[in-house]
Parts: sequence; C-alpha cells; structure tokens
Amino acid sequence: MAHDQLFKELLHDFFAEFMDLFYPDVAARLVFTDVAFLDNDLYTDTPGGKLREPDLVVRVATTEGTPEIIVVHIEVQRRRGGDFGARMAEYYALLRLRHRVPVFPIVLYLTRGAGGIGVDRYQESVFSAVVMTLDYYRIGVPDLAADDYLESDNPLAYGLAALMRPGPRGPAETKSAWIRRPPRSAFNHAQTLVW
Repeated sequence: MAHDQLFKELLHDFFAEFMDLFYPDVAARLVFTDVAFLDNDLYTDTPGGKLREPDLVVRVATTEGTPEIIVVHIEVQRRRGGDFGARMAEYYALLRLRHRVPVFPIVLYLTRGAGGIGVDRYQESVFSAVVMTLDYYRIGVPDLAADDYLESDNPLAYGLAALMRPGPRGPAETKSAWIRRPPRSAFNHAQTLVW
C-alpha cells in the first residue's frame, strides 16, 4: 500500500481520535456523529482546469450555531516543500468556494524538521502590500516526543508513537513498549496501519 494511502486510511478511520489528540479544543466543539468524508476532486477552473486532490476532506457538524458545519482539510506530506504554502492556500480557496463553509486546514508532516505542533503562514503580496494571509496548522509527527503519547488512551497516539522521537527510552525500548500495549481492537488497528 502506498505510504500516502496508508495515512489517508488511518485518518479516515481515526478522524475523531486525530482531532482529539492534536486539537482537543477544536474537537470539543465538533459533533463526531455527524461526519461526512467528502469527494476530494477539485478543479482549478471549469471545464478544463487542473485537478487538485487534497488527501482528506471532512464535513463535520459543530456544537455551536455558527458555523453549523466546517470542513477539515488534512494534507499528509513526507517533507516540507518550497511551494507547499501556496498549495495549501489553493486548496483552502477551492474548498471554501465549493462548500461555502469555514475550512480548518492541517498538514501532517512525516519527516523531521517541521517542528512538532504549530502554525505555518503563507502570504501573498503585491507591490509590498500583503493581500492575502493563510495560517494553517502543522503537525510534525517525527519531531514529537513518543514518551508524551505512550501513556495515552487514544489509539491513534499509540499508533503514531512509533514514528515519534523515542526520547530517553531509546528506539528499542519505545518500540517494545508500543508492541506490549494491552490488546484492544482500536489500538491494534492503529498500530497495524502505522506499522
């Protein structure tokens, strides 16, 4: 199975756990019983525009009246690229125009150097005047400390811990603790997908 496809399936199966693990304040405002995984084919123009395919696009209801629904866009990236911010801005604009609701953009990096959890910014300027700014949320999984996640009851945390920095335990002991986790179907499924 292709690496990107594996993570798309993982995030599809564990969407609520993903949001709760990395964005608990946002997760507390979402209704996970009212979730729809949307078609991710976007075109830059009709009828002959370029095809854009974001990795995961999810429509989810909120616990608050406004907005009633949002779109969560999660992009899985192996490494940081020079034009990635522009691509996130394009995805944001296409999703916002198609669905007419707010979009919560997230990138999940799978190689070191992204800096853990934070916010990245993309800006466009014309004649030194900033005309557009997009802040999008960043998770650099390999820059996170596995020890911070190994005691979690969140199955996704335990599955992703294998990709994180092992810390003082060292890689062998971290992987051993990960493998010895008490069997639970959700843990096993997350571990199997990441493994």
